[in-house]
Amino acid sequence: MGLKTAVYNVLARGHQIGKPGSRGRAVIVDRTKEEEWVRFAKACPGTTQVIRIDQQAEVSLDPLRLFNANSPKIAARFCESFLTLLLGVKPMDLEGVALSEAVEAVLPPRTSDATTRTKSAPPAPRRARSSAG
Repeated sequence: MGLKTAVYNVLARGHQIGKPGSRGRAVIVDRTKEEEWVRFAKACPGTTQVIRIDQQAEVSLDPLRLFNANSPKIAARFCESFLTLLLGVKPMDLEGVALSEAVEAVLPPRTSDATTRTKSAPPAPRRARSSAG
């Protein structure tokens, strides 16, 4: 109950006069079948946006798509943080390490990395064949 009280207080505080950009905001992952946190959020002051992660999702929460392709390390950091929260995995546990490796495996290579690889490892030169007999 303490977590719900804290979230309610943040949301009830809302926009504070004289503090530009201030507003109460909470991001909550609800894994309950009864949608306990969805009901709670809708009962709190202010507006509520529920984003469902399923086949009919209208919004993408994929950090690998949301962040610039030229910064894969930042995308990986946000992706790992999001997925550990979503899956309930501790980053330093075996599952967290496996998750980190899986995220890194699907990252697109940066353009500068691909250019560096081609410049540092040129194809081996071909030898000309002589047709003299």
